[in-house]
Amino acid sequence: MKKQEASEILNSRGLTQDNGWETLIKVYRGNPLSLKIISTTIHDLFGGSITDFLGYDTLVIGEINDLLYQQFQRLSELEKDIMYALAIEQEPVSLGCICKL
Repeated sequence: MKKQEASEILNSRGLTQDNGWETLIKVYRGNPLSLKIISTTIHDLFGGSITDFLGYDTLVIGEINDLLYQQFQRLSELEKDIMYALAIEQEPVSLGCICKL
């Protein structure tokens, strides 16, 4: 996800634009679902201040991991194989490359 797209998610969730945006995007690796979930927490508990949230030095990823696990379990076996292949490569690959793995 591009920085601009991630920033749009944070802005749409009512987070104040401060120096913490870039750090938050890096911490959650630009994952749109993670950013949407954590931005709600930041908005509700920290008045939208990412800097205040980051000051607590916690990621609050337990819920996110559970949610991602549930979503992953809904995938077909082929879709899971593709996800594993993409995770191994860690960069864009063609469908032909995935089928060879």
